[in-house]
Amino acid sequence: MGILTFGICYTYFTQDVPVTEEDKKLILSAFDIKDLYGDYEPSEQHEVLSKIKYPDGSSELSYEYDSPNEDDPTFQFELILNPQDQRREHYS
Repeated sequence: MGILTFGICYTYFTQDVPVTEEDKKLILSAFDIKDLYGDYEPSEQHEVLSKIKYPDGSSELSYEYDSPNEDDPTFQFELILNPQDQRREHYS
């Protein structure tokens, strides 16, 4: 029961926060890799960038690029910011 209560509280106090210009500088985007794909030209309308702040003070930046064009790459990038130890972990 204690773990369930912790999970519910943790989820309840997790919040979406605005993505700042500084946050955007940390993310590898479809525009950063476009030269790897020849004549591929990404469009901002297919980008989704979000930021979640957790109760422990850490944050997660998520970026996704998903074009309806089947020839375009699908691209996802996540970055976890942990202010306690100043490390940045990324998963892709």
